[in-house]
Amino acid sequence: MIVKFHFSLEESVPPEEDLKTVWICIECGRNFLFYSDVKDHEDEFHHSRIMMCRLESGKKKPPLFVYGTAKLDFRVDGESAQVVLKYRYYPFRQDIKYLNVEYTNPKLRQAIEGNPSMMKNIDNHIRNMLKKNMRQ
Repeated sequence: MIVKFHFSLEESVPPEEDLKTVWICIECGRNFLFYSDVKDHEDEFHHSRIMMCRLESGKKKPPLFVYGTAKLDFRVDGESAQVVLKYRYYPFRQDIKYLNVEYTNPKLRQAIEGNPSMMKNIDNHIRNMLKKNMRQ
């Protein structure tokens, strides 16, 4: 049984901003002009490394944020458990905003959310993983 917990709702891109943006899938290289196409692509192909570029002054800027999913395995009372984290990562601030968190075991949720150092370790793990992947 999967216990779902939402930190916040996914935010959509305002239509006026959507027209000034190009989305690039880092995993397959496809380009998208509309946020709804990005979401469809994520759902169909399960690609989570999407770069957003603003169309200002004709220059391509570094990504403002990257969507991602991390699946982490744990052991709880001798049984395997997993947390699946959907997030938005802001490289310049090195900030992570969690969009959705799912636990396969309620005790795992309590162990993670009840322990600030565990949450900090997960944040650092995701940051390190992203830094490594963005260099490739």
